[in-house]
Amino acid sequence: MKKVLYFLVIIFTMCSTVCKDKDNTDDTSNDDESITLGRDDFKAYFAETPPVIDGNGNDAAWAKAEWQDIKYAWMYQSPKSLPTGAAVDSNGAIPKTADFSGRFKVVWTTDRLYILAEIIDDIKYCPITDKNQSPEKNDCLELFIDENASGGARTSDGGNNFFTYHMNFDGTNVVDYTGQNVLRNTHLWYKINETAAPLYVWEIEMKVFNSSYPLNTTPAVDPANTLVTLTEGKKIGFAAAYCDNDNNAHSNSSAQIGDRDHFIGSMFVKGSTDNERNVAYQNSDQYAKMYLVK
Repeated sequence: MKKVLYFLVIIFTMCSTVCKDKDNTDDTSNDDESITLGRDDFKAYFAETPPVIDGNGNDAAWAKAEWQDIKYAWMYQSPKSLPTGAAVDSNGAIPKTADFSGRFKVVWTTDRLYILAEIIDDIKYCPITDKNQSPEKNDCLELFIDENASGGARTSDGGNNFFTYHMNFDGTNVVDYTGQNVLRNTHLWYKINETAAPLYVWEIEMKVFNSSYPLNTTPAVDPANTLVTLTEGKKIGFAAAYCDNDNNAHSNSSAQIGDRDHFIGSMFVKGSTDNERNVAYQNSDQYAKMYLVK
């Protein structure tokens, strides 16, 4: 009888341990499933080995990351237009066309974000050569980031609330608009692969700064306590957009040389006019939410 009881105790103990381990494993594996994604929100996955910034986009780090479309027409009223063959649907989105289509994905490490963007643009046109003057009037990729998804105007949240990076086709100059154009070349490192044009592949490494970073200057050395350490579960306000200049100013007397023809972003923005929708550089309230997961 004692032997029977002994074996029953052993079996019960083993069963309890296995069941407990199974429960713990399930909880861990489902952590990111508890995230409720809103419209245009997405998850960015951790990269054990960061991608090499060479414009090829063939690193293993990108395999799990999911593409996010750049599909919403932010500006298209006179003198702007829509890409050829496009029409805005009830959600403000446009179909992919030969004139323009775009998408991006994001991965992260503890000290960097990495962004891979694929842009199809049938006419590459960059008439503004002064790196400090109106980068949005050239073809350019824009990245918007609010590191703690706090929302609000540029100077809320204690100072420099978000960044609006305008990335030039020269592969070097990055302009942030704060009410004035500020070069932020030390914030991003990027390469553009143009070998398959009109497909342009942008591969980007980004430092993430908090709101204590200087608003209108870019120190040669990152100021103390401004660089953000990225961690699992962090929520970041984020969006990508593309300024598309097809050199169509001559067809509209109200346009100026260098005016962008299309401005298309990755998040839905409210508004019935261009001015109402073109707000990402002024306020981060409507930025999509990016969740860092492993």
